[in-house]
Amino acid sequence: MKRLVPFAVALVLLAGLAGATTPALAQDRTVELAVGPQYPLMSRLIEVDQELGWHVRLGLRIRPRIWLNFTWENLPTGDDLGYDKDVDFDFYGIGTTFVLNGEEGFRLIGVLNAGAGNIDFQDPPEETGKPADSRIDFWYEAGFGALFDSNERIVFRLQLTYRRLSPKHPNLIMEGSRGMIVPSFDVAFRF
Repeated sequence: MKRLVPFAVALVLLAGLAGATTPALAQDRTVELAVGPQYPLMSRLIEVDQELGWHVRLGLRIRPRIWLNFTWENLPTGDDLGYDKDVDFDFYGIGTTFVLNGEEGFRLIGVLNAGAGNIDFQDPPEETGKPADSRIDFWYEAGFGALFDSNERIVFRLQLTYRRLSPKHPNLIMEGSRGMIVPSFDVAFRF
């Protein structure tokens, strides 16, 4: 949670700066707060069993068909590495959503995101010979999806992305870079 505070402060400052630098455009911009589940298809790629994850996304419309997004995701697992300590993945990053086709009501979108993260776990009591460093240096994803507007304030979003992530060092959970398909759904509230 301590890592989230600097990210949130930077987000607020960036949004304020963007609004202050272009006051004429700021009236047309919309802020969007979205939450929802996701299930990255990664069980065969890592040494733990995953569960349903969730994410929070804050979007700022910078053009009529382009959004700047700040994201935070949590992916818990059902594996405890032999003792009572679950393994959790946290991802945070920045990205963009752009409308490929469609108008209000139903739109096809493209998605590009990148960021960093962390794998929260402790090495089991026996010596593994692998570093306990659990930082994810870099992740990126690209994909597509659809937006369904129920009204001007509430939007439903389905998306499918391909995500690639790299740990800082090989560790007990991830030996190296991994790629995965990430289906997700969210409900966005526009302000």
